[in-house]
Amino acid sequence: MLLVVAWARMRTDSFAYRVFVAALAAGGCGQRAWQDRAVYPPERLQLKEPARVVSVPFGTMIGMSKIVNFTMVNPGKVKRFLPAQDLSAEETRLLGLMREAARERQEDLDYQEVDWELSVQDALEHLLAGRADSTADYAGSAYYAALQIIIEHNAGDWETLGSYHSPYTLFSALDKALSTAGVSKELLPSQYVYSGPSVSFYVPSPLEGSPEIGIWPLSGVGQAVEAYRAAADQVDTDLRYDLDELITALDTWASEWSEGRGEWWWAEDGAIFFSIVG
Repeated sequence: MLLVVAWARMRTDSFAYRVFVAALAAGGCGQRAWQDRAVYPPERLQLKEPARVVSVPFGTMIGMSKIVNFTMVNPGKVKRFLPAQDLSAEETRLLGLMREAARERQEDLDYQEVDWELSVQDALEHLLAGRADSTADYAGSAYYAALQIIIEHNAGDWETLGSYHSPYTLFSALDKALSTAGVSKELLPSQYVYSGPSVSFYVPSPLEGSPEIGIWPLSGVGQAVEAYRAAADQVDTDLRYDLDELITALDTWASEWSEGRGEWWWAEDGAIFFSIVG
């Protein structure tokens, strides 16, 4: 279990990650099988060479990672496009940008030879019409990618919480640690980070769990931050860094939202939007 948690929380740009991979390869943890196919980490890591991956018994690709990004969003603005009706001139302009972003996203997928059986452009048009009824096996991935585009064009500046091999494993471990420390169930993080979209019609989830979407209402974030800080000393040191990073991220946006009441951008239903890709 400690091995899995340590692997889940390692960032792909860390020295510890490189040591961990080298140790697995040299120490014979599972089948030492270097794969021929290179896995390229996110551009922001700026590695000069592609990372290679090791096969290990629990079926995990060490070279794979997922990036957790977050920003502030006004859900009311997002819902104006789900479905898109009676749009203003500014909303129509944004819609044009969304369609261009969907085209570029599909071009990226085509270049990677990824076939979701439903294009991101078509998925976007479905959502704009108020439906997500494709029967394609991987339609959920296309719909979530299109949803992310809609949300991104109605959100603030983006920040990155981290690049993890298994963010779900990490947030589940945080849930357990915080719960043990006395944090109430309704304040635990994973239910918000992995909440899924807030849409009035059914949208299928991605079969392979990527991309992922989470919505955390800002009205409840301050209480969570206070609870996490109170419990921090009781959380295992292996999780403290990630907990501190989460506290800082949540507190920054919650403070801005609280202090911004009355500003033109402020909304009662403001939320933190989590986008997990990779």
